[in-house]
Amino acid sequence: MLCRLFSANSNIDFDEWIEGVLGNNMFRGKSYLRFARYKSYARLWQVSTIVGALEMYCKQHQKPPESCHVLDVGAGLGNITITLSALGFYVTGVDVDREATLQANRRKNGQKKAEFVLSHDLKAFKQTEVFDAIICSHVLEHLEDPETFLRIAIRSLVPGGLFLVIVPNGFGLGEFFRECIAFARRMRLLCSYSSQKISQEHHGSKHVQHFTMWRLNRLIGKHMNFKLLSRLSYVSGLPVVERYPFSLLDLRIVELLPRFVADIWMVEGIKPPLSK
Repeated sequence: MLCRLFSANSNIDFDEWIEGVLGNNMFRGKSYLRFARYKSYARLWQVSTIVGALEMYCKQHQKPPESCHVLDVGAGLGNITITLSALGFYVTGVDVDREATLQANRRKNGQKKAEFVLSHDLKAFKQTEVFDAIICSHVLEHLEDPETFLRIAIRSLVPGGLFLVIVPNGFGLGEFFRECIAFARRMRLLCSYSSQKISQEHHGSKHVQHFTMWRLNRLIGKHMNFKLLSRLSYVSGLPVVERYPFSLLDLRIVELLPRFVADIWMVEGIKPPLSK
């Protein structure tokens, strides 16, 4: 019984699962979420919030999605990139993981508005193109030097461009649980692996930055206008939170709580327009 409770949706067919999700009031009318292939309420809500922010940007600048070029940093398997391209945006997804980039390219299914680029170092990633929007989802917490990365990324934005960042609260409940689980796994691995092997297995997934809202504001706000868009979860990192109805309860209560207790933040930066 407890095992079923704590195993989040893993045995349910995605197409069957997503139909149930789209029937909920929070997701009704958002059929584009089928492209994301996330079997996670919190992740789907993040995609929905990103789409909403981009649609608002297009409306304010009177630009159709087809004329907007978006950069998705840390694209992984391409869930966000492919979803946005299905809505008409031209999207370039970049990631450091070769296998993930190959899988993302295979998942495009001929979508010409999505492309995936392998970059071995996101901090040093340089793109000669300019973008209307840059999405940075769950990336900053993995970078040793997020300041350098931000300077490079912001140079690639058009004046007035949109910069969307999703980052965990470095001192939230979800981060605490993740650290506890990582510690327990390391202790278990000690029985059969050397410490060097353990370091290799966990490299790349560890959070080396622990953000507060004040620090995030200071980091991004020095370059552009900063605004908190959404609190995306109260406590993530526990499989039970992905189970209905806990997941929907999590999404509903987080907006009622003070922002410093939220587990995941989505913030918006607007690059200042050129002075006349």
